[in-house]
Amino acid sequence: MSERLHIALYRTDDSVTTAYFHWALVLGDPNNLVDIYQIRLVGGQWEYKPRQSVQLYNSGTMQCTVLLPPLFADFTKIKFFIDTEPAAQGETQLLWIHSAQGRGWTCAQWVIRVLEGLVNNGLMDGDGLGIGTNDWKAKLYMTVCGLGKESLEDGQRVKYL
Repeated sequence: MSERLHIALYRTDDSVTTAYFHWALVLGDPNNLVDIYQIRLVGGQWEYKPRQSVQLYNSGTMQCTVLLPPLFADFTKIKFFIDTEPAAQGETQLLWIHSAQGRGWTCAQWVIRVLEGLVNNGLMDGDGLGIGTNDWKAKLYMTVCGLGKESLEDGQRVKYL
């Protein structure tokens, strides 16, 4: 399949000093209209906020995308899977790095949970994510945040795991 899934990183007030970004999933070529899948904290509750047919780089806070491993299913199946993933933490264990920093559930952890589900359901190649290795979720989180920070410095819009 020629189209890919990306993690989109949006700058926040803390991005320059802490490398914290808003995370979303982007289905499609970031240079064209894409579908964005994200959760947002609204009134103290996490809500699923997908957006269809968006020009990604028109956002003033868009920093970069991180290309993810290949998909093994068509967009319809991928969209359905993402659409059924709850926004709330539920039974998902917090990443140790978030707990150590006193942070709760975040959009980044939701994205990581979706990616794990896509791999576990045979919809995506997990090799590039490190699934199955020790502490892969925290390593993926730190790698993606590092790529976002690198993008702040070099201005590149697309990064690779």
